[in-house]
Formats: sequence, C-alpha cells, structure tokens
Amino acid sequence: MEIVYYSCLVLVVLVIYYCTNSETLEKFMDVEPTNKQTTYRHILLKTKEVLDELEIPFFLSSGTCLGYVRERDFMEHDYDIDIGIHSKDYSPKLIDVMSTRGLYLYRVLGTLKTGMELSFYLPYTPTLQRAKIDIFIHQDKNGDTGVPKTCWYSYNVEKNRKLKYCVSQFKLKEIDFLGIKVNVPDPVKKYLEEHYGKDWRIPKSSGALGEYHYSSSPKSLVNDLDNSDNDFWYESL
Repeated sequence: MEIVYYSCLVLVVLVIYYCTNSETLEKFMDVEPTNKQTTYRHILLKTKEVLDELEIPFFLSSGTCLGYVRERDFMEHDYDIDIGIHSKDYSPKLIDVMSTRGLYLYRVLGTLKTGMELSFYLPYTPTLQRAKIDIFIHQDKNGDTGVPKTCWYSYNVEKNRKLKYCVSQFKLKEIDFLGIKVNVPDPVKKYLEEHYGKDWRIPKSSGALGEYHYSSSPKSLVNDLDNSDNDFWYESL
C-alpha cells in the first residue's frame, strides 16, 4: 500500500509540473484551435516562431494592432491577421519556413521593390477560408512635405486597383498580446490616428456595405500613385 501511495504521489507531482510548465502549456493551447480567436492566436504564434528564427522584426499592423489597443484581442468582425515587416528585413526564406509551420502561401500582391503583400493560410480549421495572415512589406520614404513616412501597399481585387498607405515613420515597442511577445508601432496611438482617423476608438461595421472599407476609409490612403509605384502584379497561388 505504501508503494502505491508514493507512486501516486510521484505521478501527481509529474502531472502538476507538466501542466504548469510554460512551454507545455504553450504547445497544449495550440494543438487544436477550436474557434476564430484560438485559431488566430495559433497562426500568430507560428508566424512569430518563423520570423524569430529568421531574425526578422515584425509588428502588429492595421486591424490587428487596433484590436490589441482597443479590445486587447482580435476584433470579432475582422477576417484576417495583419502584421508588417520592413523591406530591409525581408528574407526570401520566409515562404519556405512558413510552410514548415503549416502556413501556406496562397497569394502575392506586388513586388519587393514597390511594396508587397504576402498572404498565408492555415488549412483544416473551424474558420475555413478566414484562417489567414497577411504580411505587409513596409518601406521608409521621404514624404512630400519632408516628413519621413512609412508606406505599404495592398490591392482591391474587385476594382483592379492598387492601394498605397502612408503614416509617419515609427519605432517598435514590445508588448504582450494574448500571452505572445510581439511589437507594435510606437507611438501606437499616433499610428492608429494617422491610419484610421481621430475616431479610431469607435467600433465600425466593415465590408462592402459597412461603415469602414479598407480600400476607401483609411486616413492613411494615398491616391497619387507615381510611376514607380505602378510596377505591380497580382498572383493567386
């Protein structure tokens, strides 16, 4: 009986250690995403693993950054994750290493020279086609007024239109988002105001029929694309 008691005691200690070990918990939480929020967290964590391995600094951008500041979570109505990296930090190894984490490239917008958006998806999840992350390549430029700007690009596929966004250049600040150490633009509230407007704290419906649409609503949207910006192509993989 005494042997059984001590065997059970050892088993309990091992279970407590296993279940409270941070690395074990991290893996357990990301084994099988069960809804949108856990799926997005899983995707962000795996993407961070890749970018850390390649030593590429990255930051939450656009709607994901807004969700962090305003709701401390992914926004319920958002349909993807947005992060940014600077063009000088980009590595061509990124696409292959992402696939080793189960994240597969399905769309490329633009070129590295004039601004690029890479879209990856995680198959076989409850969110289906919305289990994706967009990586926007940001470029530092001199603005028309002499104010240094950071710009990035996207694309309105329905209207066959290239989109350019610019905000004041920013630094990066490390924060904790859902238990994951990531960066955000710093100062983050200035970034959100320049991108979304002074009313960024007010939630808005999104989509073609909503109050907000990424192709027309942002205050950071630049309409005067110069010739060098028009070197653009679209590929759906």
